[in-house]
Amino acid sequence: MGVIFFNEGLEQMFKILLNGTSTGMGQYLFLFVNNHTPDVADTFGNYTQCLTSTPIYGDLHGLFTISAAAGIVTCTAPVIDFVFGVNPTPDTIYGWLVFDNANAGTPLIFGRLLDAPIAIPTTGMTLRVSIDWAAELCPP
Repeated sequence: MGVIFFNEGLEQMFKILLNGTSTGMGQYLFLFVNNHTPDVADTFGNYTQCLTSTPIYGDLHGLFTISAAAGIVTCTAPVIDFVFGVNPTPDTIYGWLVFDNANAGTPLIFGRLLDAPIAIPTTGMTLRVSIDWAAELCPP
């Protein structure tokens, strides 16, 4: 499944796109462990956050790179490493979400259900998450 944009975070997403930066905004990324397919009407409560990684939230403050050419907007963020230690009851990761904590109520901005869930081994591992997407602004 591709990236989905949530209704409650559209204002924050448009601010990022119009400003060409996420500087001054409080975006965080977290992993979710419930098998839920993201829907545009979702809120934070639709997801079970993974609490066994370090960090629990990946900090994206001002780290998005946004560019536009020929009507295509491209957004990227640096890779975030989530480290999982030894755990006899490890999580299964189903996807990731970006939310904006600088605004009221931690609205979800966008997220993604992974093509296949990732079962964290009992011995632990490092999970690298890379965010990038492109959107056509004005279709012909």
